[in-house]
Amino acid sequence: MTVPSWLYVAATGVVTAVGGNTRMTAAAVRAGVSGYARSDHFYSARYQQPITMACVPDKLLDGMRIEIRHGRTIDFFYDRIVRLAVLGIHEACDYARTDKPIPLILSMPELTTASVPLPMLIDNLVHHCAPWVDAQKIDAATMGRAAGIDALARAFTRAANEEYVLIGGSDSFSSHLRLTPLDETDRLLTQGAADGFAPGEGAGFVLLTSNIDRALVRHGQVIAVHPPGLAEEPGHLHSDGIYRGDGMDHACKQALVHLGEQRIDRIYSSMNGEHYWAKELGVMQLRNRAALSDTATVEHPADCFGDLGAATAPVLMALAADHLLNDRDSHMQLVCSSSDTAQRGAVVIEKRELVTQD
Repeated sequence: MTVPSWLYVAATGVVTAVGGNTRMTAAAVRAGVSGYARSDHFYSARYQQPITMACVPDKLLDGMRIEIRHGRTIDFFYDRIVRLAVLGIHEACDYARTDKPIPLILSMPELTTASVPLPMLIDNLVHHCAPWVDAQKIDAATMGRAAGIDALARAFTRAANEEYVLIGGSDSFSSHLRLTPLDETDRLLTQGAADGFAPGEGAGFVLLTSNIDRALVRHGQVIAVHPPGLAEEPGHLHSDGIYRGDGMDHACKQALVHLGEQRIDRIYSSMNGEHYWAKELGVMQLRNRAALSDTATVEHPADCFGDLGAATAPVLMALAADHLLNDRDSHMQLVCSSSDTAQRGAVVIEKRELVTQD
């Protein structure tokens, strides 16, 4: 088995508060459209104020003519996560030139975080995303925001023997079980909070292939995804350790070995507005400045669609790929994503001219 040196993006599927598919979300982010709004349902017990959130419009999810298989559990929170996942997978896999099951590596929240039970999610995806999703071909990375980067690392191994590999996840903060611990630690964006973020929800999926003939092509160009870097931060948010920024620095250094003589012209970051993440990115930029263009820009789309939790990294990868294919001056981008716990991940995404295989 030969692990490919890189994979190509074949398609993407994205759903966020500012767009029902990849192109809509990408256009909204480029225009700076905000999906933020004060919630009518969730309030901060700490400040007695509504929480500012970025939720996918109800009409988009309510319009889906599918019945969610809950088993013994019926929950608004679960329902949204499942529907978002189904939308994202259908957008990505509609482009796949196959009617065979595709290996799926799910990006999931940390095990300590409230989320849809994995067996229930798998049952629904198998039921609503046939023929592409098969329970025997599903794996899961439970790492929160960095999970999509870990899923990508696993995809390189799976792609050696598969036509396609699908990575991605769906997540939502629309639950008191999810919001209460954040409120108690003063992390939610609401009137009176000094350093909070807007909880969001969404789904992101990236269909990958090692065969350039099956890659997404636009203007005679394709998107190559290099092997990612993964590391752990000893001074993460739930640790008593001293924060030095080593985790993201090490993850980026692993990813940046694939640069060659080129330099990164744009960074897509999982920063959500909390000061901790801005400090982390600043440390990474200082320690890796030789790999970054002097004019490199930083994108943090959570400013538009909120924090997407476990869906963050796949959405960032999809947005980076879309930007590369639509901007003739951008050629090499870095996606970096950090979990609340120790996991950190980074990946270089590159635009190449289409050269078909013999």
